[in-house]
Amino acid sequence: MTRSVSAEDEYAGQAESRMSLRVRHYATTLWERFAPETRLQLLLPAAIVLCATIVLLNAKSPTAAVSLLVLLFIVPLVVAKPSWMIILAVALGGTTLPALVPDRIPVGNFSLYLFEPFLIIAAVHGLLTWRTSWRVALPIFGLAVFAALGCIVGFVSGNTIDKIIYDVRPLVWVVAAAVLGTVVIRSPKVIRALLATIRWSLALSALLTLISATTGLALNGRTEQASLTPTIDEGNATRLLTSSYYLALAVLCVTVVLILIQCVTIRSSAMFWIPSLIIVTLSFSRNALLALAVAVLVGLLSSRRIKPFLVAFVSLVGVVSLAFLLSVAAPVLADLPGGTFVNNQVASYTERVVGGLRPDALASDSSIQFREFEARYLSLAFSERPAIGHGFGYAYKPSLTANAFQEDYAPYYSHNFPFWVLVKSGIVGALLFFLPVVMVTLRLLRTSSVILLAAATPLISYVVISFVAPVPLGTTSCMLFGLALGASVAAAQGKPIDDSLADSVVEPLTVLEVESDCRGAASMETVAPAIRK
Repeated sequence: MTRSVSAEDEYAGQAESRMSLRVRHYATTLWERFAPETRLQLLLPAAIVLCATIVLLNAKSPTAAVSLLVLLFIVPLVVAKPSWMIILAVALGGTTLPALVPDRIPVGNFSLYLFEPFLIIAAVHGLLTWRTSWRVALPIFGLAVFAALGCIVGFVSGNTIDKIIYDVRPLVWVVAAAVLGTVVIRSPKVIRALLATIRWSLALSALLTLISATTGLALNGRTEQASLTPTIDEGNATRLLTSSYYLALAVLCVTVVLILIQCVTIRSSAMFWIPSLIIVTLSFSRNALLALAVAVLVGLLSSRRIKPFLVAFVSLVGVVSLAFLLSVAAPVLADLPGGTFVNNQVASYTERVVGGLRPDALASDSSIQFREFEARYLSLAFSERPAIGHGFGYAYKPSLTANAFQEDYAPYYSHNFPFWVLVKSGIVGALLFFLPVVMVTLRLLRTSSVILLAAATPLISYVVISFVAPVPLGTTSCMLFGLALGASVAAAQGKPIDDSLADSVVEPLTVLEVESDCRGAASMETVAPAIRK
């Protein structure tokens, strides 16, 4: 009996051992099927959660806890996926966030925006892995020389260090993002990830913008009445200028161009232009019309066919007709749920954006008058030092006391960015900064590259509106400007990517379900040769 029990136990032990070996075999086989980077991705969340728990249990202050959590998140991510840094920078810098979510971290006397650490790390990694031709590197180097020249002249002129840093800080991000732009344009994988990130970022930003416009939810950014003559009238719509505005404007310009050259359709690109249009419309910004006009012009000149002109004309007629119908139907809409909101938006947009373009409205517009006030002092300062300027940190106009910004920083800031460059770094600095833009524009007139068209359109639009809104000096728009500049410079120099990757680039550029190429062909095989040009 005992022998029988022992035999059963031995058999059971052998069966258990075989089962254990089989489980380990299957587990090992499953683990080996994952690529090394995938294994790291599986272990990374567990490690971060463990470290975060330890930090939260031992941190003595919320600020220290948040800082350590960010550090613990960044360090392993840099090791595992350094290319994700630029994706996170764009996501954090171009997404609208509620005011309850801080968009910056105070560090001493400065504030570190959430996207800046990721941009710094991405730029350092990009420089360490930078492999490019001198034709691409030279314009980017010129931007760096421009920033350094402004700092040197400002320091020699005796300008205060904190104001020099205030002036040069966004330009440093322009240079860093330009380096990344030359790297990103050569990586189809990163382009695909960026497009996916931008799509979801715009969707979230548009949703929060709509919620804020209807419920009054506080968002990070500027919030003011949309009327040119603000009153206490509750009928005025709310103007929402958030960090997603310039990203949405760039995406809108690109989709307009791609639609005009028939690389995408209106329906297939809806996932991009609909949220972008919501964000741009609720910003009630007149410079958006200027940027879109530039995009339409670029698309028409690039196409050189009659159909895009018809598409643009029909679209314009459709927009005007819709606005007219909404105005006529205003009494009917007022009795419907949400009709009052729609009427307020239409009335405010008509009064501020459309009506604000009339000569009499421009003559009485306080913002236009303030820009003319700036222009007089800019002209006087430029005439004093036209060659190399006064350097960064130079106060070209007197301080005003309307608010803290106008008292402390407005003397150093200008809405006219090209004129600002001339005052700060003179003709030499202006040549260093704008020469790459001129080179890209001239190249665009001689090529049909879809890649160059997609990269250069937002760049040219940004430069044009920089005469009234300084995009390169914006908190997050400086990064977008630099990315567009770097990508355009790289795309303008012959073949921006290897021939072996050309077919792969078709997908990110046509993630909008492209149905035809820029020549109207119906098959994807003909798109790659067009992109290689």
